[in-house]
Amino acid sequence: MSRSDSLVSIIVPVYNIREYVRQCIESILSQTYGNFELLIVDDGSNDGCAEICDEYAVDKRVVILHQENRGLVGAWKSGVEKAVGNYICFIDGDDFVASDYVESLISAIDGVDMVCMNCTKFMSETSIKYKINELEAGTYEVDEFLLSHAINNSLHRGNKLIGNARWSKLIKSEIVKEYADYCSEDVTFGEDQQLTVGMILGCKRIRIIDEYKYFYRSNPTSIMNTYKMDLWQRSKLLIKTIRSIPEIEKIKNSDSQLRTQLFDYLCECLKNEQFYGNGIGKEYFNSLYDDALSSGILVTSKSDSGSKFNRLIYKLFRRKHRYFIILLLKYYKFRKSL
Repeated sequence: MSRSDSLVSIIVPVYNIREYVRQCIESILSQTYGNFELLIVDDGSNDGCAEICDEYAVDKRVVILHQENRGLVGAWKSGVEKAVGNYICFIDGDDFVASDYVESLISAIDGVDMVCMNCTKFMSETSIKYKINELEAGTYEVDEFLLSHAINNSLHRGNKLIGNARWSKLIKSEIVKEYADYCSEDVTFGEDQQLTVGMILGCKRIRIIDEYKYFYRSNPTSIMNTYKMDLWQRSKLLIKTIRSIPEIEKIKNSDSQLRTQLFDYLCECLKNEQFYGNGIGKEYFNSLYDDALSSGILVTSKSDSGSKFNRLIYKLFRRKHRYFIILLLKYYKFRKSL
């Protein structure tokens, strides 16, 4: 089958994004590559955006799926189940893409299982190019080196050879369908990583292209900048789910990577409580410490991994210096505000 004959399934999960969904859909329908199906999954929206989606059902390329609210993972899993294309790409309903986005991806798919590009962060009328893949443009075998970094740390740039996001990628459908089955709908933090790690394991060759044609809408009032309930429990669930991915043992240092990532999430929990919650109380701190001790992440060396800030937190945390950690976080917040 030639590249021009390949059907692409574009999956768009939608939930209460009335303000943005029309721009997203119209950016897809105006693609220069026309051989695609657009699967819009309305995940129980109640703000009127479901009705906006229905307006586009007159286009034969568009399939509208309405379902009761299952969350982000449940939404894109429904799209994956219905997809009939040779390749799958994901676009979030509050984002949008350049008119040649799909063409750029499918032009690069020959001989590989997945193509990844970078993105453009978009906020109001301001946009900046953002490199989510640390690998330079080129074709890569999924070998021992790449797998040793497959469990990417999404909290700092140093380990992200391939970005965790499911969007900005084009992937063979059979790989997506296989590993989507193992993704838990209960995961509500770092949702994409459980799929991306599996897809990397399922690939033999991956290509990175130096393009920025996916427009990711950056929202300063989003959940990333507000208090996140039960963040530590949600972090542990994500790590547990990744551990259960079939053939995870192919990643020889998977346990070390997961322990390091879990500690980095612990650092995020400390920031979450100090910056957006009621401060790091003694009871909360001790519960984190006990969990860290029992899970073995305090034996993971931080001397050569993670950000400098997290390595310092690690040293203080091992010694249970709660007050010093609070002071360090206050200083960190002050520096970020400058």
